[in-house]
Amino acid sequence: AKSIFRLIAGAACSLLLLGTSQDTAGDFIAIRTVLVSVTDDNGAPVSGLGIDDFSIVERGVERDIESIESSEKQTEILLAVDTSVSSQGKIQLLRKASEAFVRAVTPHNTLSIYEFGGRASRLVEPTESTGTLVQAAKRLHTQPSEAAYVLDAIVVTARDLEKTEQEEGNPAHVVIVTGDGPELSHNHYQRAKQVGEDSGAVYHFVLFNSARESDDFLRKAEVEGTLTHLTDTTGGTYQRILAATAIEKELVRIAGELRPRYGLSFLTEISPKSKLDDLSVSVPNRDTRVELIRLLPEERKVPLSK
Repeated sequence: AKSIFRLIAGAACSLLLLGTSQDTAGDFIAIRTVLVSVTDDNGAPVSGLGIDDFSIVERGVERDIESIESSEKQTEILLAVDTSVSSQGKIQLLRKASEAFVRAVTPHNTLSIYEFGGRASRLVEPTESTGTLVQAAKRLHTQPSEAAYVLDAIVVTARDLEKTEQEEGNPAHVVIVTGDGPELSHNHYQRAKQVGEDSGAVYHFVLFNSARESDDFLRKAEVEGTLTHLTDTTGGTYQRILAATAIEKELVRIAGELRPRYGLSFLTEISPKSKLDDLSVSVPNRDTRVELIRLLPEERKVPLSK
């Protein structure tokens, strides 16, 4: 890694300007991690890159990369789509978004597709076949007389994951797209939370506005609390979509996290906090495209003297 002198100098200047004492955050630097994907001109993942291949610039300042981790393993992904009355008038957009997700994550990963207009059911077994999965996505159809069973969908997908062997350090990812309409799951929300956690999977939820919203506010709060809890405890994502046309964009964003990716841990100031929009990552000596996925919430603090 490059020298950290410029980072120390920057921190020292911040300390002087703020008039802080020696035992403040000015004595430390932060190590934060950004996830990126790297592809070639044909969109194929680029593997085998090391620390010296990358350059990170934050707010115009080049940052030192402390360590790098790469994930090139095949990941098991489960996509579950709400086809209850919530999807009425939106099913074409849900199909299109699901197809885009399929194309973005396969054939590098295995994927299965579920629907839960009424009882959750699997439309296609885990497969790498893009064509098979696209055809399954086209079969999604609205059940206008059915409520959603999102809590049951969490339990069903978790139970199916129990039947497959999970590789340590490479968890499965469950992506659930659901509306905020009526919900009649048989499973209690506390059970859904526990079973979801026990599955070891990472949960991603996309919540869209329904044509018919639930008028059971307690049930609605229990469901949203469950989604938030699983997101926070498993390191996933939770996004509320105001316009159904944005579902595809959000699923493609999630797909970016599930492609082969690099985790770049870099040195930066404690304050201000790093933001994804402030970062620029490149591979200077290769014809590649680098896509920033997200900043991980965890950070480490180390003394400047390190």
